[in-house]
Amino acid sequence: MDHAGIYVHRQITDEKQWALAMQAIQREFCEDDVFVEKTWTLKEQAPPDDPLYWIKMTRAISEEDVADLRYAELLNFGSGVNFYHWEPLAQLVEMGFENLESLEEVVIQGKELVTEALKSPTQNPFEINEAKETLTKVRSIAQNIRSLPSDEQTMVFQLSKERKLSKVRPPILFEFSVGDRPSLPLFGRHFRIMESKLGGHCDIADGYIRLVYRVLKEYFPNHVFNEPPLMMQVKLGEPGTSTQDDGTDRGRRV
Repeated sequence: MDHAGIYVHRQITDEKQWALAMQAIQREFCEDDVFVEKTWTLKEQAPPDDPLYWIKMTRAISEEDVADLRYAELLNFGSGVNFYHWEPLAQLVEMGFENLESLEEVVIQGKELVTEALKSPTQNPFEINEAKETLTKVRSIAQNIRSLPSDEQTMVFQLSKERKLSKVRPPILFEFSVGDRPSLPLFGRHFRIMESKLGGHCDIADGYIRLVYRVLKEYFPNHVFNEPPLMMQVKLGEPGTSTQDDGTDRGRRV
């Protein structure tokens, strides 16, 4: 079945630019009946240059949720990620990873298993492909965590244990009541895909997604595209920064 979609090739980390894009989308669709805007209550005021400005404006999300979501990015950006499902930080412990060493050990073992499987005369292509995908994902997570300072690396696994029952997902800001109900997250950092299948009553979604794409492309020309990235790999933003833009994503200012 055909799909219409918007796909992120490089993580958006400039939340102030994202806010401008969301304002433009709100103006574009505010009078349309299928446009649903989620309501978020002000929690506390923050300086305009604070990179966590939008996060601090939401009462529905606790400080623990904020930390959970921020570090869960390590599982949801990179190689081998599932575009359609947000992995909570607790998934690290659920997968059996207690520390970075255990992750890297699995990477080494996985490479050896794939190598041996490829040599086998009775190799199962499906199982080999599945092993490769798992290895790619685990290697990407390990690489992302390794990019953090050592104290934060420890914090990631500690939070994963403490939040083992938490299934917090990125909050939604806008939703369109058409097709598969394509949506946009409150935080640009969490945006990876906006997609809907086409056919029958779902065809109307194509027009809305095209309009959203036109707006987002003006603000993030080097981040969003109308085709999935190669191998579904989305580059993670640099840790500890509010933007990874190189000055080329200026976009339209309002």
